[in-house]
Amino acid sequence: LIHNVNDSFWGCGNDGHGENKYGQILMDLRRDTLMAYNSSKNVVDDHPVVKSPNRSQNCYLICDSMGRGVHLDTKDRSSITFSYPNAEISHINSRINSIVGQSPPSQIAVMAGTNDVQHSHAQSILRDFEILTDSLLDTCPDSDITICGIEARADLPMLNEKICFINNGLASMCQRKTLVYTPCYAEANPHRNWQAVLGRRGLHLNDIGKRDLRRRILHSLDAIQYFQADQTS
Repeated sequence: LIHNVNDSFWGCGNDGHGENKYGQILMDLRRDTLMAYNSSKNVVDDHPVVKSPNRSQNCYLICDSMGRGVHLDTKDRSSITFSYPNAEISHINSRINSIVGQSPPSQIAVMAGTNDVQHSHAQSILRDFEILTDSLLDTCPDSDITICGIEARADLPMLNEKICFINNGLASMCQRKTLVYTPCYAEANPHRNWQAVLGRRGLHLNDIGKRDLRRRILHSLDAIQYFQADQTS
C-alpha cells in the first residue's frame, strides 16, 4: 500500500480509499518474483489452499488480538489458538516456552506485530521477529512454522507503508531461515479492497478477514508438508 495523501490514483489518497495503482504494480512484481523463487524454495504464493497429506497434525496459532477467533482445525488437523490482546512481539516471545511446554506441536503459526507498528521503528520490529523465530526454532526444531505478515490498517493508514516494508523484511527472513511466510491480505489479494476484511474500527479482522486468514495459514502449512514430501521422494 502506497500512502500518498496527494494522489488518489497512484496512492491511497487523503481518505485512504484511493486506487493504489502504484502499490498494486509493486505487489504484482513482488508476487511474480516470489512465484519464480518458489520453484526451488519453500515459499508460498497466493494460490488456493491445497489438501494436506493424510497424516494427523496438531497446530498452535500464537497471535495478538488480530488472530482472535481464527481456528485452524481441519479433518486431519486439530488446533489451539493462543490469543494475547495488546501483546507486542516481545511479549509473545516470552510466552513461547510456557505455550509449547515439553511437547511442541507439529505445526505453529505466529501472527504478531500489530501492536508494535505504531511506536516502534521498522528495524526494531524486524529484530524482535528475528529473536522470536530463533526462539521458536530452538524450542521447536521439528515443528513446521509459518510467520504471518502484519495486516494493513485502515484506522492509521499512515502506517501502511511501514507495514509493507516490515512484511518484505519478514518474507526475506523466512526465506533465509527456511520458514514459510504467510502474506497479509493486501499482499495476497493486490487487486481487492483490503479494507473489506476489516471491522468498523479498521484494525481487527471481520468474519470475512478471519476466514481468509485461516485459508492463507492453512495454505502455508500445507505447502511445508508438500515441500518436505518432495524433498524425501
